[in-house]
Amino acid sequence: MQARAGSNYTFLTQKERDIETGLDYSINRYYSSTQGRFTSADPIPMTSQRPSDPQRLNLYTYVRNNPLTNIDPNGLDLYATGEEAERFRKDLEKATHLKLKLDSKTGKITIDGKTPKNMSDAAKQISKIIGDTKNTVRVDAIRDSSPHDYVGGRFDGGGKQTINYADVDQLSKKGGFDSRAGAVHETTEAYAGLLDPKKTPGENHFGTGIPYENMVRQDLGLGRRVPGSESGGMTFGNETFVTVDYTTHLEHYTLVQTGQGKFVIKDVVVEKKKQ
Repeated sequence: MQARAGSNYTFLTQKERDIETGLDYSINRYYSSTQGRFTSADPIPMTSQRPSDPQRLNLYTYVRNNPLTNIDPNGLDLYATGEEAERFRKDLEKATHLKLKLDSKTGKITIDGKTPKNMSDAAKQISKIIGDTKNTVRVDAIRDSSPHDYVGGRFDGGGKQTINYADVDQLSKKGGFDSRAGAVHETTEAYAGLLDPKKTPGENHFGTGIPYENMVRQDLGLGRRVPGSESGGMTFGNETFVTVDYTTHLEHYTLVQTGQGKFVIKDVVVEKKKQ
C-alpha cells in the first residue's frame, strides 16, 4: 500500500494514518505502529476482570498483545464486561427475543443467526446498537454489594454503562423492577449518550432509557414506569426514602448513607395499586 505525499492513508488496521506523526487514528486514541502500542492509556477504567488477565494490566497494549486473532476498531480495549456479562446477555435475549451470542474472550455481543421478521421496537433498537460499527456501547455487568453512589445502573458516558445485579436482584425480588427491561434501559441509555454527548444523563435516562424499558415491560405484560416519577429526598438520620411510580404499583426503597456520597439499599417494598 502506498501513500501519497502530504496525505493520510488507510493502514492495515483500517484506520487513517497521519504521515506527519506516523500515528493511526483509532477514534478514542492514537496507535503507534512503530512501538506496537497506543500512545495513551485505555479510556475504559481498570475493571474487576483485568487482574485475572495479565495481558489487560497494561492499558497501552493493542488487543491484549494478540493482533493475529483480535482487532480493536475504536481504540478501546477488548475486555470481559463483568462477572454478570452472561446474565446481561440472557436478559437482553429474553427482552428482545433476539438470539444473542456472547464472546467470552472479548465480551462482544452479536446476533446469532437471522433477525426475526416481526421485531418489537425495543428489539429493533438493540439490533441497531449491535450492528452499529461506528459506535460502541460497553455495559459493565457487575455484582457489587459494597456501598456505591447509584441505584441499579450508572451512566458513565462515552457509550459506557454500568449495571449492578446486586442492586437489580434486590429491586426485583418483590416483583416491582424487572431485570430484562432494565437491561434494555441501560443499553439504550448508553447509546443515546454516545450519539449526542451534549445531552445530560437525566435527558438520556428519561428521554430514552425509560421509554425503551416501558416497551419491554408492556411486551411482558407488566405495568409501565411513570417517567419523572422518582420521588426522594425524605431523609431521616442516615436513611433516605425513595419511591418509583409504575402504573400498577409503587416501589419504595430505603437507602442507607455510608459516607462520601455512597449508600446501600436497605429494604424494598412494593405497594400494589387498586385497579
